[in-house]
Amino acid sequence: MFQVANLKKTWYYLQKNGITDTYYAVRERFYAKNSSLYPHKEYHYESPTETELEKQRKVSFTNAYRFSILVPMYETRPEFAKEMIDSVLAQTYPNWELILADASASDIVQNTVSVYTDKRIKYHRLEKNAGISENTNAALAFASGDYVGLLDHDDFLTPDALFEMASILETASMEGKTAAFVYSDEDKCDSSGKNHREPNIKPRFNWDLLLSNNYICHFLVMKTDLMKKLQFRSDYDGAQDFDLVLRAVLYKEPQDEILNINKVLYHWRCHESSTAENPRSKMYAYEAGKRAVQDAIEVFLQKENCQIEKTQQGILANQVPVSVSHTKHNGFYRVIYGRETAEDIFAVRKDVGVVAGSVKKKNKITGGIKRADGTCPYAGLHVKFSGYLHRNVLAQDCELVDLDNAAIRPELVEKMPQNKKLNLNLSNNNEICKYVRDNGYMILYDPLFEKKR
Repeated sequence: MFQVANLKKTWYYLQKNGITDTYYAVRERFYAKNSSLYPHKEYHYESPTETELEKQRKVSFTNAYRFSILVPMYETRPEFAKEMIDSVLAQTYPNWELILADASASDIVQNTVSVYTDKRIKYHRLEKNAGISENTNAALAFASGDYVGLLDHDDFLTPDALFEMASILETASMEGKTAAFVYSDEDKCDSSGKNHREPNIKPRFNWDLLLSNNYICHFLVMKTDLMKKLQFRSDYDGAQDFDLVLRAVLYKEPQDEILNINKVLYHWRCHESSTAENPRSKMYAYEAGKRAVQDAIEVFLQKENCQIEKTQQGILANQVPVSVSHTKHNGFYRVIYGRETAEDIFAVRKDVGVVAGSVKKKNKITGGIKRADGTCPYAGLHVKFSGYLHRNVLAQDCELVDLDNAAIRPELVEKMPQNKKLNLNLSNNNEICKYVRDNGYMILYDPLFEKKR
């Protein structure tokens, strides 16, 4: 089945991007099978052992957060609905409620749910199918927990999902912190739910990466009062979760943190009608995602005290046009600041102290973004390859970059101590990057940025 799906995706990609880009996309797919640059190419999900799960069941929490799991349902296949519900019943953490909002015309969902007697399962029949956002809002109205989790009607949770969420929230509370929302890693599975693939191993919160793609996705739990304040917006159906997360970042309480758990807690089922399996099944979702990013960047720039003016093409920020475009890959976006020069980026993004691009030699990536140990995660990739989850071609925030292809905000250079100015000529990357961060600026890695020579 996955082979047929891959052929479809390749055909759609060819129609959208042409022969040359498709050639490199196919070539990269084969290259990824044997390259260490794609660390999760041979992936096998391993469920916690029964011993581990039993140990989790016995844990007593000081703050027994209650989770409201929302599931908007519509003509859900019984086997999918059952596996989804059973996955919540199997949670080792017991303080939850499962809110099922059924907008089906038939009784297929109601008949499936009727066999369950657990009082934590709360079924609500909606009067009509008002679309995914309004149906989810209807479910949200019944939520009484501290945090709300989002679960699609044909997906399912790992048995330790809520335990891990409760654990990180408990740890944060002991440290005097609160979380606006928490997200975890996820993977995909086939219709049977048995064969897992394509894990999405996510970094800690990264604003510019989020503007490029909804990498947060599943599994997500968010403060109930924040979600109820924001609501889901029908104008963004198909990308309603993405729109919600972008706004949550912008409108959360300043002291609230965004936390992530580097563990797969969610299985996204791929079948013919799902977005994961058929990229054309919800093309409107990608347009909705683009509009969500456009809205978010506008609000973000206003919060950064930029002068905003709306134009027919988009927005004008500090006299520099700002727009959002689709990339070659569905669901991935690029925020464009004027002519993409350092001057334009610094004029618009008051928070950016350094903008850096990738460093290339003989059609290979040799540097750019850097890990803490000084290595580049994309080193060795062909310049036409997009990398793991396309992150090689996405703008993102980072702590370290090569200064070989970078620009530093002029004001920062001017007030730099003389010894650090000397280091600029020596490309002392780590020290300069730390200086930028210590002065309250962030470092933007944009793979397409080219420094003026």
